[in-house]
Amino acid sequence: MVLAAVLAGAVAGCDRVPAGDELAQKARAPQAQSQRATEEARIRDLIDRLSRVEGPEPVVTLLDDTCERRSENLLESRTQVLLTCRMHAIADFGVRGDITSVLPGIRAAGLTRWGPVDGNGQDGPYATGTVRYAMEYHRTCGRYPDGRPMPSPRLAADGLAIDWDRLDLPLVNRIEEPTPCLSPSGGGTYHRCSQVPEGAGKVTEARARYGTVLELTADGLDYFTVKR
Repeated sequence: MVLAAVLAGAVAGCDRVPAGDELAQKARAPQAQSQRATEEARIRDLIDRLSRVEGPEPVVTLLDDTCERRSENLLESRTQVLLTCRMHAIADFGVRGDITSVLPGIRAAGLTRWGPVDGNGQDGPYATGTVRYAMEYHRTCGRYPDGRPMPSPRLAADGLAIDWDRLDLPLVNRIEEPTPCLSPSGGGTYHRCSQVPEGAGKVTEARARYGTVLELTADGLDYFTVKR
């Protein structure tokens, strides 16, 4: 009986869900910090590669790093994820020259494979999300041959997206100022946010200077998790 009670206590201990402060400690532990540094380096490399394309000039970069606790579901298995950490980044650029002279350079930079491709590895015709489609969109002033407006030419793939000002086309688009970093609320598991340079109005200033603003958005996958 005593042995059974000990074993029962051991099993109960294994099933115990970490408290909030324990999860916060795990989010700041060396393993999490190492994976955090790797993910940040990956995202910053993408931003840096875009900045080396001829035309885009860096304006402002915002990086938000958050670890969130998941609600416990007693019906799920012991592999239930209790904590997830991921990063979100926004990098805005002023565009020197016409956007159509910049798009081929973005494709050549190889940040990702933008949109679907055909059997020869080329952008599919009228395949939204590709550089070819974006070039066609601007060449035809955003309209199909029959006059219908074409969908947005925004590039998107693999958690990355690139969008830009289109102020004089059928589907008007204006890049907004990034939401400024907020102070973390009390009791949060982990939150880190940085904006470089700090201050408001950077996108507006860039638009006045360059005429067009381009924005890279990076939504990373979970770089660190804690399971039950």
